[in-house]
Amino acid sequence: MDGGHYDSAWGVWRNAPRDGWGTGEFVLTMSYFYWITRWFMPAKLTSSQRCILALLARRGACYGADLVEASHGAVSANEVYQDLRELREKGRVVHQDDPPLIPGTVLNRRRYWLTRKGQKANRNTQ
Repeated sequence: MDGGHYDSAWGVWRNAPRDGWGTGEFVLTMSYFYWITRWFMPAKLTSSQRCILALLARRGACYGADLVEASHGAVSANEVYQDLRELREKGRVVHQDDPPLIPGTVLNRRRYWLTRKGQKANRNTQ
């Protein structure tokens, strides 16, 4: 009976010799637990992201500059757009480009609001 082999695609040992185990059964390794915890555990939010979620939940759709002003210094202008991008990538915030204030320019303003996932994350952090 051979010692089995490690299947790196699945992160398991195949055909591992164990008392009472038949050949072809799986022995789970730490990579299995890594993926289970990634699936079931919520992603961590920074304090500025929690502040942005709370402001959007309270005020509704807002521009990034409005969030900076409403936070009273809790979120800087540099942080707000980076955090909004990360929240957008996580599916917690969506945006819509408004038409330019000055016709013929490409300076659009983005209005942001929470998704259902963002509302749930906001409730879980309070």
